[in-house]
Amino acid sequence: MNPTPDYLYFSSKISTQGFCDVQEESGLQTIAMISADIEAVKADAAQDINEIIAQWEGMKLHDLETKQRFCAFMMCIAERIDRLFECPRCGRGARIRASRTLKEENGQFQFAHTKGHRTTHQAGAEVPLLRLVQTH
Repeated sequence: MNPTPDYLYFSSKISTQGFCDVQEESGLQTIAMISADIEAVKADAAQDINEIIAQWEGMKLHDLETKQRFCAFMMCIAERIDRLFECPRCGRGARIRASRTLKEENGQFQFAHTKGHRTTHQAGAEVPLLRLVQTH
């Protein structure tokens, strides 16, 4: 996602309506360029992380606590770059977590959706395919 057009739109509206001078407009455009740079860095980071975590699919983590710590770490990374994980069942962005279930005492991975109707999709006891996607 590139927010630059929104900032340029805002900047043009203010300058054409006489609410700010050229220096302030230049400042808004500079902020827009910095914002675009930040988004580009986040996208590059997500791509690099996706290449690494794809290799972990099928990895066995033997107890619930380890799975929960793994999920917490992965969510921390995802949140730092404004991403979620793609749910392999429905394709929407979701939070990864691990919980004890009736089927698996040592926990199963789950994709928890929070937008719209709250839904959780089971992903099994082994590390599922993880892929970072944009949050919106």
